[in-house]
Amino acid sequence: MVVDLETLSYHVHEFGDVNSRDVLVALHGFTGSGMVFEQFSDHFRSLGIKLLAVDLPGHGKTSTPNSTEVHAFDAQLSNFSRLIRKLEIPRFHLLGYSMGGRIALHYALKYPDKIISLILESTNNGISNDLERLDRVSRDESLSEQIIQDYADFLLKWNRLPLFQSPPNAIKRQIDAFKNIQVNQDPIQMALSLREFSPGKIPYVYNELSLISCPVLAITGDNDYKYIELWKSLSNKINNGIHINIEHAGHRVHLDQPDKYLETIVNFIKSTIK
Repeated sequence: MVVDLETLSYHVHEFGDVNSRDVLVALHGFTGSGMVFEQFSDHFRSLGIKLLAVDLPGHGKTSTPNSTEVHAFDAQLSNFSRLIRKLEIPRFHLLGYSMGGRIALHYALKYPDKIISLILESTNNGISNDLERLDRVSRDESLSEQIIQDYADFLLKWNRLPLFQSPPNAIKRQIDAFKNIQVNQDPIQMALSLREFSPGKIPYVYNELSLISCPVLAITGDNDYKYIELWKSLSNKINNGIHINIEHAGHRVHLDQPDKYLETIVNFIKSTIK
């Protein structure tokens, strides 16, 4: 499904029970697309839940101009909210992974009445220290240059980072499918996305987390030590928040342990449906 806005055209994948009024909107991470959630389609169909997986700007089939504006934080949040209005979804469950999780978190803070529940996989709340923010922006600018120079080499090094290492029992076809999504991205768009939506440019939120009233599930992998420590403290800041750490998984929990990941999400969503 294509949803046209003034500045871009979103591609939204419809999975699960496409006729259901119970909706889960899913946002992927950097170099991904909505297709990463296709593996869960049959299960959500059996549960009677519509799964709408969005291709974020510059990713997948979402048509995006070669400009910095659509990748910036304010535009990402504004355009996603416009997309939701166009889809005419009154209230919904929202899931975001990593980059997509940052959009999901800030959308939930800005539009709390729209969210039934919020699921954040390997997501942070921003960078509090100004010097660390500047350093992250600088590092992401350097990486964006590497993408332009040699995207294939960038992906090779990116996927070798410790937090992206999958366990031996990971499902190979799912890993291969994701890598196929990665290699077919537009390098210019990936560079713009990494540079303009750098965590160093995203507003830091901490005290604001206590304002979230909907149920919140934070998912981390037990090999992603930085995010485990982060959510040990943040889950207590959210009034209705829980943190679940999944064994034998890194940053990409949905790829490393898809069955346990799905079970965790389904149980959480069921607990919020009245």
